Amino acid sequence: SSHSLHNLHTLFFVTRWNVIATNWLNIGFGGDFDYSNLDSVNVGNINYFNGGGYTTFEFNIKDRVLIIPSIKLNYFKDYPVVIPKVGFVFNINDFLTIKNNVYRTFRTPSLNDLYWTEDSFAKGNPDLKPETAFGGDIVLEINKKGILNASGSFYVNYIFYSIHWGVSATKWSPINIGEALY
Repeated sequence: SSHSLHNLHTLFFVTRWNVIATNWLNIGFGGDFDYSNLDSVNVGNINYFNGGGYTTFEFNIKDRVLIIPSIKLNYFKDYPVVIPKVGFVFNINDFLTIKNNVYRTFRTPSLNDLYWTEDSFAKGNPDLKPETAFGGDIVLEINKKGILNASGSFYVNYIFYSIHWGVSATKWSPINIGEALY
């Protein structure tokens, strides 16, 4: 019964750089950034910036152990969010490797999560908080060339403010679910 226009324009930029500093140290840096402009009859003109930069150091100890600390600063609204990670790789022998990561994750709500145009079926939720989590994983890899190549992993994440679409009142809408252990 009314005219509705909902145009979304997005620019996305990703860059990754690696520098071999020495035979035992590699340095990586880069970033991923996106800028979106939502021009909507229903919610107005909204500019949205998301992304950040990171630095990684990879310490190689006698080709048997890698220690890989990393830190990313992700921009959210008016402040940076620190996202640390540390990874380990243990080459037990020529065919058995154990990998381990401990990390924090951070995910901002998408523009669709925030501003989905309300209709009789669904609506966005501009009051969403970003998801954040702490977690870890462990991976076992077996690689016997020409015979067997297998890998198995176990991970755990403890998420705060997990974003899920569900029925709120009578319409589908994204909501933050308090905490969840995956």
